[in-house]
Amino acid sequence: MRLVCASAIIAMALIAGIFAVSSLPADADPTVVDAGECGTDVYYTYYSDGLLSIAYIGSGEGGAMEDYLSGYTPWKSHTEEITSVSIGDKVTRIGNNAFNGCSSLTSITIPDSVTSLGDSVFFRCSSLTSITIPDSVTSLGDSVFF
Repeated sequence: MRLVCASAIIAMALIAGIFAVSSLPADADPTVVDAGECGTDVYYTYYSDGLLSIAYIGSGEGGAMEDYLSGYTPWKSHTEEITSVSIGDKVTRIGNNAFNGCSSLTSITIPDSVTSLGDSVFFRCSSLTSITIPDSVTSLGDSVFF
């Protein structure tokens, strides 16, 4: 009998939780879905609204993103859901394959601190129709867009 009651209580709690989440207003602030490190003192945060934010959080001059093999970024489980990317000041390099396969990516902000774009950074970003690369970028990897 205790098992049946406990199961019923757990089921009710799960249902209540589902309804509470689904009743959030559409304009609710985005929540953090995933976060972690993607370079020395460089961190990413992926939000529920499709924004991927990359930021340098250190005391030095700045930091570079790591290089990745295609499909092996820390945010790989969200690749097709990323709609915008914001690169923070003091990030100096966007690593190889960073946004490779982000087929829903429509906009990206690249600050003047970035001096280098790695190989295949925007490869298979089919929804990205325009991008402004600052004059500070002096090095482009192979197949940046193709």
